[in-house]
Amino acid sequence: MPYAPKSVALNAAKMIKKRILTESLPYPTQRSRMAAMLMAVKVPKGSTRSLERIGGVSCEIHRPTRGRTQHTLVLIHGGGFCVGTPQMSRAWAAALSTRLSAKVVLPDYPLSPEARFPLAAEACGHVYDALCSKGPVGVLGDSAGGNLALGLAQSRVDAAPPAALVLASPWLDLTVDRTVDVALATRDPLLNPTWLAACARAYAPDRLDDPLVSPLLGSLSNLPPTFAVGGTDDVLAPDLVRLVALWPGPAPLETMVVEGLWHDFALQVGLLKAADEALERTLEFLERHLESS
Repeated sequence: MPYAPKSVALNAAKMIKKRILTESLPYPTQRSRMAAMLMAVKVPKGSTRSLERIGGVSCEIHRPTRGRTQHTLVLIHGGGFCVGTPQMSRAWAAALSTRLSAKVVLPDYPLSPEARFPLAAEACGHVYDALCSKGPVGVLGDSAGGNLALGLAQSRVDAAPPAALVLASPWLDLTVDRTVDVALATRDPLLNPTWLAACARAYAPDRLDDPLVSPLLGSLSNLPPTFAVGGTDDVLAPDLVRLVALWPGPAPLETMVVEGLWHDFALQVGLLKAADEALERTLEFLERHLESS
């Protein structure tokens, strides 16, 4: 299929960084600008979209238009815990639903600073618990959503762990000063380290070193099979590197790290060839582990 030039996706990331994800703007302004930008995003055909309450939490649901639903996924959006809605992950959700014949549930969790830690994590947990009572569930998350996804898996490891876990450009340690690596921060066209720091303070002031806030500081033992995807120019790339170094098993950790790509490139499905390749890897991973659960 034809793809837009890489420069188009790169410029889109730069525009978001300059006009939306900047600490100089109030969060309501960031949210409204993000919502306006997302209105132009085309969602792949093949799934239906509805709004439902699950576990007391408002969710966006994607279901395949054809065939029987075979799997259930929880997809947690990013946005630094302070910005964003399920709409940010809509293209990813629609593709997952269509290709996997899956019911994909996107929790519309409460945002900070109005709703600080642990409210977002609790909301995602309520959704997951309601769904996993009916069968195996896979969990996915990008950026801050990756943080919430890993934290959810850690908190359920002894009871009802996810069948599989997918982390895209995850933000796993909120204690790290991202301004230190100036070269990396300069290369990432999407994320500004000072914006990340502001979001961290808004989400969990005085608790950044709590493993429930920074799951990379918690136990990684007995987690489900996990697939992690990221780019070398992602300001959060060091978190993925540390995840690999600390991973104890016995479940597998599979990774896809793309040279020269930025934060959350994997969500640019249909626009960027590497994003579609990451989607294919994600689909293959999920299909393999959901079928065996």
